Amino acid sequence: MITKMIAFDWLTMKKGLAVDFIIIPILILVSGAFHPLYMIPLSVFFSFGFTPFGAEEKGDLHYLHLSMPVKRSDVVVGRFALSFIIFLCSLILGRLLISVMGFISANIGLSFLIHPSISFSEYLTILTISYLLYALLSLLVFPVMFKLGYSKGKHISIYGGYIPLMFIFVVLAAWDWSTTVWGRRAESPIIRLIEYASENLVASGIALFIVSTSILLLSYLLSLRAYRNRDF
Repeated sequence: MITKMIAFDWLTMKKGLAVDFIIIPILILVSGAFHPLYMIPLSVFFSFGFTPFGAEEKGDLHYLHLSMPVKRSDVVVGRFALSFIIFLCSLILGRLLISVMGFISANIGLSFLIHPSISFSEYLTILTISYLLYALLSLLVFPVMFKLGYSKGKHISIYGGYIPLMFIFVVLAAWDWSTTVWGRRAESPIIRLIEYASENLVASGIALFIVSTSILLLSYLLSLRAYRNRDF
């Protein structure tokens, strides 16, 4: 049943994604041009917007769910599972875009502005930080959407989650880009965190994984409670 819910949610949302599949990589490249370390987290950030909540509400599909022999818990699990699959795809997309940015910088003379090389330990650290970002987005978005629906919940999610996180991304990326251009060493806390975590990869990786998984579990439990108690 969970597999069927994943397939159903994907079918409801995929029709409106054709344009997004073109726009999202461009946005990631432009935004991540400040520093390649941000490319994968930005991929996670933008890809998290691929959810079936909007299509479900537009087509009143929640009433279809209620008329089917489907538990509300199956809907929640299926939606989290689909979201996690999209998260894994966003990690791959971000890594590919790092290579694209490296090719662009090497062939049009911008290597003095953009440094696409990332060590293996830094790459693993970025993956764990991206997982933390995904867990935080899940906590900020999913319980609200399951409780209020898309029309009401999107305003809370946008102003309470997406915009503040995007602002932080832009400030930190611009900070790191300016240090690259002007040759300064006053790196942002994100770069310091990545450097520290990559030097202590095992301990920091395990700690970030436990924290992120705990946040994701909390998001699931809150979402499950909200959807079970929701009165359509």
